Amino acid sequence: MMVVIAVWALAFAGFTLLAADMKHKKELGSAAFSARQLLCCQVLGTGLLLLSILPCLFRWSFLATALSAWISLIGFAAITLGLLFTYAPRAIAYLKFAVGVVGIASALLLPAKAD
Repeated sequence: MMVVIAVWALAFAGFTLLAADMKHKKELGSAAFSARQLLCCQVLGTGLLLLSILPCLFRWSFLATALSAWISLIGFAAITLGLLFTYAPRAIAYLKFAVGVVGIASALLLPAKAD
């Protein structure tokens, strides 16, 4: 369960940072960002998405299983973010930092593999 929370939260935070440079600047409060800050959002968002695969790789030693789980979970994070942009765009601005902290904390607290 901790793997699911870690991957979802890291992917959600990554997608939120990537959306900050897209047409969602108004909802996320990044309309006043400079070009350098938007580039940092892109780099950090991509980094968080790549970092979100690590809990899956630690949990499942078989690469195909880990990739399947990761793709499913980042898809779920993308759908969640899309629905929030549709129905509660202001909530994303409040959730973006908390979800990132939860993702990193749950990734650090993952138990050792029991295999």
